[in-house]
Amino acid sequence: MLGRNQNTHKTNRPALKGINGTTIYSNPQFSVKQIHVKKGSIIAEHYSSTDAVLYVLKGNCVFVMSGNEHKLGEMDFISIDANEKHLIKATSDLLFLLIR
Repeated sequence: MLGRNQNTHKTNRPALKGINGTTIYSNPQFSVKQIHVKKGSIIAEHYSSTDAVLYVLKGNCVFVMSGNEHKLGEMDFISIDANEKHLIKATSDLLFLLIR
């Protein structure tokens, strides 16, 4: 199946400086979000109620989960369990997919 970015996701959350996201696909089972984080920006510690996979398309980051730091670069991915606290520090301009 070929998909086109026809779906943009609006949320009631306040905008975070240096962070932009778009839902590129969504159905009742899962969604795919493309997220851009500017160098030096941090996605503060948070958690999700569902399992997820983060896949880095461009750039680098430090992904912190359960107190452990993971350096991620292009084509790296990490699996995130539901309710697992994590944060992301962009060490360069970062573009990733969040699949959950």
